Amino acid sequence: MKIINRKQFLETTEGTIYSKFDPYIIDGLYIKNESLGNDWYYQDLISSIECNDSGEYTDKLFKAKNDPEYELRQDYNTSQRDGLFDETQLFLIYDKDDVVKLMKALFETL
Repeated sequence: MKIINRKQFLETTEGTIYSKFDPYIIDGLYIKNESLGNDWYYQDLISSIECNDSGEYTDKLFKAKNDPEYELRQDYNTSQRDGLFDETQLFLIYDKDDVVKLMKALFETL
């Protein structure tokens, strides 16, 4: 893994696995999709759930919190646009070896 700045991040390829990094805090796990000049689309690997909009998203989270039988479903097909334009944002980039280790750890839980 390595830490890079926003300019370097925007130059990475689609398929880059990353987390946002704010010194001493690693946030989220994402796949970088299409770049849009000074912005990009990404796939959230942790908190994306199947829903049609933000209202349905919060409704489903509320229902899951209050109903132990209700199951949320992960959505790995929908991209989001970052849209924050924070020039000081840093990124933790996972290399191939890191991703293989993550996949192995997840696979071993099955």
